[in-house]
Amino acid sequence: MDVPLSPTGEALEVFERTPGCVTVAVSAWPPLVDVRPLPFTGSHVSVFRLVMDGLKWCYYLAATRDDQWGDKLNGTWTGMVGMVHRKVRKTDMVGMTYRSRFIRLIGCY
Repeated sequence: MDVPLSPTGEALEVFERTPGCVTVAVSAWPPLVDVRPLPFTGSHVSVFRLVMDGLKWCYYLAATRDDQWGDKLNGTWTGMVGMVHRKVRKTDMVGMTYRSRFIRLIGCY
């Protein structure tokens, strides 16, 4: 993955998929992550933005359509895990933690 440095030299949050910016899957988990309305809010979103400020990355927070973390149903992953597994998103954010079995499944960490 290319480093998604912001063209402005500062952290940049965009509100649609943008070439060169990292796309992060986000699922609602109030009050830690609140995905409605834009811009997203919550303590974990605030921490994520601080990290992005330090890295000076360009990023897009994309909410899951099903508001799920991820389960395997009929052979297909849902939620954030499904978005990352299908390569729709580069990574996900849920409490800034990952389960080891999903890390092995996705194989991109």
